[in-house]
Parts: sequence; C-alpha cells; structure tokens
Amino acid sequence: MKRLLGLLFCSLFLSPCVYADQSTARETTQSFFAWYVAAGDEYREKFFEAKPYFVDDFFALMETGFGRTPEAEMWLDFDPFSSAQVSAINFVIGKSTSPNPDLETVQVIPTYDTVTGVAFSVEPPIAIECQNLDGTWKISNIIYSGTKGFNLKDYLLKQVEQADDKAG
Repeated sequence: MKRLLGLLFCSLFLSPCVYADQSTARETTQSFFAWYVAAGDEYREKFFEAKPYFVDDFFALMETGFGRTPEAEMWLDFDPFSSAQVSAINFVIGKSTSPNPDLETVQVIPTYDTVTGVAFSVEPPIAIECQNLDGTWKISNIIYSGTKGFNLKDYLLKQVEQADDKAG
C-alpha cells in the first residue's frame, strides 16, 4: 500500500501538466506557460510533457519542428513561446477575446532576462489561440503580431511541406 501511494505521489509530482486546470482558455494558457517557465531551456526535450495543452495536429507540427535540424531544411530556429532567440523568464497573461464559444485568443507578453540581470518585456503581445474540445481548452495556434507578424501553424505547415518536397 505504501508503495502504491508513493507511486501515485511521484506520478502526480512528475506530471503536473496532466492535472492542470484547462476549464478556460486563460487557465490553459496560464498553466502551459507555468510549465514552460519550469522546464527552462530544456522545454524542447521535455515538450512531450506539454501534449495535454495542445490540440493534436498543432502539437504534432511543433514536435516535427523541434525534431528537425537545419540540415533537414526545416526546423524551429527560435523559441516559439517567447517569440525570440532566447527563453522568457516570465509571462503576463493579458486580455482574451472570443469570436465564438469554442475559440478564444489569449494575449501573452513575455519577460526576458538580460546578461545584466535586468528584465524587460516587449509588445505587441503574442496571441495564443485556444479551442474548446468537449469542455477542455487546448492551444491550437500561436500568432505573432507586429511588423513581421505571422501565424505559427500556417508557417509550420508550409515549412514541413517544402522540406518534404525537397526530400521526396
């Protein structure tokens, strides 16, 4: 019995993302970014832990991007969650908008750390699109605004297709 309780405790401790609140788009976004900050620079290696936060097709595209290298003609050469070349140390979860009951966009502003230890944020915020799947909200896309803004899901689809065309 002690062994079973110990196993249960360990599984709860080692898998916090599975038990996170995903009853709203905002909660899903907040829980995911808490996971990301805790994962630190190892988020790519630990990304499988974040699967419960994502719709299946978007998660698969992200895994593909993380799993490829520059030699494969396609890879994610930036941190898609901080929209930078470096990881963020914190996130401000901002306002959300909902065009329909099953889709909501949550604004996120990353905070970065510098070599000097002075933290800073940049705007415009990153838009995290969440989809309601049977009462559970999951991340379905990431949209970057600004002068060079783009839609991550469309970008990944195009990059995978082009890399596969070159390889095939």
